[in-house]
Amino acid sequence: MNLRYMVLTVIFLANLGLNNLYGQNDSLKKEFEEIYKTWIKNKNEKYFMMASPYGGPDVEKQIISLGLDVVPLIFNKLEDNPKESRGLERYVIVFTKKLLERETKGEKPNSLIEGYINWWKEGRKETPSIFNKYCSDYEVAIKDKNEEVSKELLMKIKRLGIDALPYMIEKLKKGNEYLVPVFIDLTTVKDSEKNLKETATKEECLKWWEENKEEWLLPPVESK
Repeated sequence: MNLRYMVLTVIFLANLGLNNLYGQNDSLKKEFEEIYKTWIKNKNEKYFMMASPYGGPDVEKQIISLGLDVVPLIFNKLEDNPKESRGLERYVIVFTKKLLERETKGEKPNSLIEGYINWWKEGRKETPSIFNKYCSDYEVAIKDKNEEVSKELLMKIKRLGIDALPYMIEKLKKGNEYLVPVFIDLTTVKDSEKNLKETATKEECLKWWEENKEEWLLPPVESK
């Protein structure tokens, strides 16, 4: 095989991969748009949304079935039209399991949406440092036998959501087994056959991550 042929082959395969990727994105966008229209329709029927804030069981299943790749599309809706899409942030919580701290929620109607948008675009940059601080503080609390503070810090780690999973894995590799229950909680999905057992060990968590991590990694924060 001559060099020119090899180069052309590589270029072809690269373009094929990109085309497939873009095709998948286009397909996902179209599917999400159709579901979103139904969600809006249901939302406008206020009695329906009061009974089912996620837009109804069918819509809920459809959105969740799209997987983590739909999260950026959800944020596009929240940012472009927060009034129309208010309520869609519930799915951000479902997918990312990120819970905002009280001080970032605010009291205005769209403050929760703004809080999540800020987290998505900027706040996630701070996840590693916040996670490491919580872990350090937890270890100090355990050393001081302060059970109340240690429990609170584990809850704070959990509130960071799945964005903290890669950093959690690095800690688990170093033997910090206190993170095992938090890791199990964050990676548990209702009715999923892939869920770890509640009694899973550190080694089982590490193995599970290697097998499933691609389904749990959030896209990087876009650089300006």
